[in-house]
Order: sequence, then C-alpha cells, then structure tokens
Amino acid sequence: MKFSEQLQAQAKPIMDAINKHPFVEGLAKGDLPKEVLISYIQQDYLFLKKLREVWASTIRMSKNDEQVRFFWGIIEVILDAECNAYDTFCEQAGVKMKDMKNAIPSPKAYLYEAHLDQAVLSGNMFYLLAAFAPTPWTHLEFTRHILDSDADMTNNPFKPVLDFYLNEENYAGPTFKFIDEMAKTATKEELAEASQFFLKTCELEQVWEQAYYQQDWHFKEVLEASRLEMTR
Repeated sequence: MKFSEQLQAQAKPIMDAINKHPFVEGLAKGDLPKEVLISYIQQDYLFLKKLREVWASTIRMSKNDEQVRFFWGIIEVILDAECNAYDTFCEQAGVKMKDMKNAIPSPKAYLYEAHLDQAVLSGNMFYLLAAFAPTPWTHLEFTRHILDSDADMTNNPFKPVLDFYLNEENYAGPTFKFIDEMAKTATKEELAEASQFFLKTCELEQVWEQAYYQQDWHFKEVLEASRLEMTR
C-alpha cells in the first residue's frame, strides 16, 4: 500500500463524517441559509490568503522545476479560479465579495492557520505536503459523493461550485504523488508526523462546520471594537 493510500484509509472516519455534514448535504440539495454562506465565504477567503503565503514559502523549498510549476499553479488557482466559487456563493447569499474580506478569523480558522505555520516552520516539504493534501482531497471526495448520489443537479445553484471542486483532482493526485516519493526515504518518525499533519488538516479543513453552526469567538464584538479603534 502506498503511503498516500494509508493516509486516506486512516482518514476514512473523518471523510465519512464530512460526507454526512449538513453543509455538504445543503450543497447537494442546493439550499443553504444566507448566514451560513456569508460565514463560510468570509472564513474561507481568509484561509486562502494564508494558503497563498504557505505556497510562496513552498516554492522556495522546492527541489526541482516540476515542484515549482506545480506549486505556482496552485497559487494561480487560488488567485483566479477560486473566485468563481465565491461568485456563486455571494449570489446565493445576496452579498458582494468586496464586503466579505475584512472578517476576523474564527477560533477554528485561527487554529488552522497556526497548523499550517507549524508545517512551514518545520522546513520539511514532506510535512508541508501532508498538511496541504486534505484541502483538495476532501473537496474532491465529498463532491464525488454528492454527484454519485441521487441528488438532482438540474436546478442546483451550487452546481458550478461542485464542478469547480471536481478540478481538485488536478492537485490531489500530484500532491499524493510527491508524498509517496518522499515517503520512500522517510523514517518511521517522519511518516508518523506526516500522518498527524494530514489527519489534523482533515478535521481543520471543515470550515463549513463553524459556518453552519455559527461558531465564533465568544467576545467577537470586543475584538472588532479593538481593531476598529486601533486602525482609525
């Protein structure tokens, strides 16, 4: 069994839960509350900003041209193509994307950013790829789950988003390929650490969890008031 296959097998309980999540079910039904969409857009936008920083660091750590081209391609997708998904969500929520860009990271998003920072600071490309792989993989898997179900996509307003998520195969596959190559020379300790990075990201990747249940800082208004005061 390839190491990437082992990682996916380990993550199966998490992936099964993702497929049953009310947010994913809402995508399948074409029906999600406005406040859920707004929260998701705000937090996912902040996450993608962080992801750009991560991949800028990864390019500097790259060992060959193939890796540089792949990582640069990811940055281009984050900068451009991801906007199409936001347009769909904003249209359904009745908001403008320009008004979604100044949110404060929620507790889980804050933890997710710290998790990625830890992978970058390790200086270990193997760990960083393991920390990134669940991002395209989980989106690809729950999209396949939806499209393989009996869900009627005829008038589903989120169909363009799901079509976009299907493209994650272009990133999940090569990422797992790099991971498997590096796993061949990794120590048992490194394999174990990479597995931890992968599984933690699988859980943290569920930005829709906090969006659906409107989870946030208990004293969010204090944070917002302080930021406003300090930036006048």
